[in-house]
Amino acid sequence: MISIDKSKLGNEYEKIKAYLEYYEEYGAPLVSEYSKDLDEKVDGITNYLNQCREYNLDFDAVSLQRIVIDLSSTIYYTSSRMEQVEILADMAKISYKDKYNEAYTSRQGASKQEDRKYTSDQLRALADQEAIEEELVHFIYSHCASILKSKIDAANELLKACSKSLSSEIASMQAMNYTSSKAGM
Repeated sequence: MISIDKSKLGNEYEKIKAYLEYYEEYGAPLVSEYSKDLDEKVDGITNYLNQCREYNLDFDAVSLQRIVIDLSSTIYYTSSRMEQVEILADMAKISYKDKYNEAYTSRQGASKQEDRKYTSDQLRALADQEAIEEELVHFIYSHCASILKSKIDAANELLKACSKSLSSEIASMQAMNYTSSKAGM
């Protein structure tokens, strides 16, 4: 059986909780800001579809066409914002690597001056420790971009479904027009 030091587990839990609070303070508002238009658009579409289902109404072609056009443009702008967040994530990664390398090499030099030799593992651990904030910023931007991508992917699936419904509605209207024109002959 594995023996777990519960005091260390508690410390790790507290550290993770602090990181989560950091994300909630900085990352969650960024995602909300950058996906606000898409979230509102998807909520509106969902409400429309639920109302149609609740009142047993058919989807009308004009509403579906408006949904397809609006959702397409909203996805476009949200994708652009996602690219901005990915750029921030890349810049944060560069900042992290710079800080890490600076910390690693400065410790290498310090160990020579102090007649103390750090092992490679010790140097990496110390560099990781000194660059933790930069790594956290990179983590936040990376996950924000990932969340935005997931939202965009889900919106694209909704767009496909609405487009199929629109095509079906148009085909049905054309069939009715064809049938009524045949009957009028």
